[in-house]
Amino acid sequence: LAQEEEQPNEEVQTASPSPLELLRQQDGYDGLCKHAWITGSALTLFVFAIYVRTLYPSLPGGDSGELIVASCKLGLAHPPGYPTFTMLGYLFTWLPFGTVAWRVNLMSALCGTGAAAMLFLATFRATMHAQMLTGKQLDSTALTAGILASGTYAFAPLVWFYSVQAEVFAMNNFFVAALLAGTVNLYESRSVAAACRGAFIIGLGLSNQHTLVFFAFPLVLWSLAAQPFLLRPVNFGCMALCGLVGLLPYAYLPIASINASAGAWGDQSTVQGFLKHLLRQEYGTFRLYSGNDNQGDQLGQALKLYTENFHEQTLGAGWPCFALGTLYLLYAGGRRFSLGLVFVVMYAFYMIVFHLLSNLPIDQPLYFGVHIRFWMQPHALAMIWLGVGAS
Repeated sequence: LAQEEEQPNEEVQTASPSPLELLRQQDGYDGLCKHAWITGSALTLFVFAIYVRTLYPSLPGGDSGELIVASCKLGLAHPPGYPTFTMLGYLFTWLPFGTVAWRVNLMSALCGTGAAAMLFLATFRATMHAQMLTGKQLDSTALTAGILASGTYAFAPLVWFYSVQAEVFAMNNFFVAALLAGTVNLYESRSVAAACRGAFIIGLGLSNQHTLVFFAFPLVLWSLAAQPFLLRPVNFGCMALCGLVGLLPYAYLPIASINASAGAWGDQSTVQGFLKHLLRQEYGTFRLYSGNDNQGDQLGQALKLYTENFHEQTLGAGWPCFALGTLYLLYAGGRRFSLGLVFVVMYAFYMIVFHLLSNLPIDQPLYFGVHIRFWMQPHALAMIWLGVGAS
């Protein structure tokens, strides 16, 4: 007030524009976004068509049989129960065509297609921001990056395999990709609405598979540090409420346990039984395996095998493009809370913490086959860097 009295003619400073507002001011932004809608839609339809053409016609192997039965009967699958998959799968069993197994397989194809679409969106917008921050004219490079990231991920053998069968991993891939797209949206809009959407995605994703927490934890810390207004009680409460709403499918477990069908796993009608199932105590909470084998340098061995797998999944071109894309997004950020930096932290957190906790004896082929399914999540983020670097 004293300063205003001394300098009554001084203009009041307004808040700095958000990255989204700055991006909209760039030449060619509107036209590029229109092309992105057309390109993204065509790519999404193409991916879905290929997935449907290569869909399992009947019963796949692994856990698919159990998950299909749980979907048909509204039963209880193995821990942590996968309530979102089960309830959505039940809706798909009512489709008027195909075998029951084919219908639930189709749900995975839709989830895999959704993951490809979200990855295209995240890569496209992240590349546009990088172009703007480095003073470059917006051009089709962002479209190329989105196509390469999305297409390479969708048709990587590991991702493709689990996108055409009734398994929980295609749905988890969708939530991971949606969270990455939501991260870009939060960065560019700096809004409470974007943060609430992200919290809901995290909650709903955790009702399918717990490994999403390895992306969610560093993302939440970054969001609160980069955008302190989210710590205001009303804003923080809104985000917490959205996250809890996303977790509501877990209420299905005790309800389904009351009249559980044959083959249902466990009894969640009591608090103890519910927590036992939710926390995966029969497998070992924060573990993949109930055993306690001494595997020596588990982290080093897992990272080495992951490096080889990513090389194979991307036909040998992955790592050079990965490195170039990572460096470009970091260089384009140029500040403490950049988008490129949060991607690096999320990826590193997943790779280190997950592999420290996972205790499967991956030197055995059977357990290695179980373990690699959890590499599709970091692959999704790696494909963003691959697309940016290759374009």
